Amino acid sequence: MDWFCREVSRRHLTTPALIALEMSRPLNFVASQALQFFAPAVWAVARQQTHADYISFAAFLERRGSIDHLARRIEHFEEIFERGGRETRGPGAPEREQGPSA
Repeated sequence: MDWFCREVSRRHLTTPALIALEMSRPLNFVASQALQFFAPAVWAVARQQTHADYISFAAFLERRGSIDHLARRIEHFEEIFERGGRETRGPGAPEREQGPSA
């Protein structure tokens, strides 16, 4: 999830992404069910390691507040890229952030 948010912010697509998220808010549960339905077709062409990410993303969309979480993370990374730096982490911090079901 954070990889997607970082890429959106890095490419300065924050505003279009937030607009798209807000417009799709009523359909996020339907989208999650569509992802579940098309999972076998995706697995037929996708790499083996993407299966878990795909299922976790579909489960993430099923939960209420998932759109708000995505919007907050995109805005967070946009602030970091506007400052021109990387996210500050303490020594020994893991490379990947462990957010709520990210």
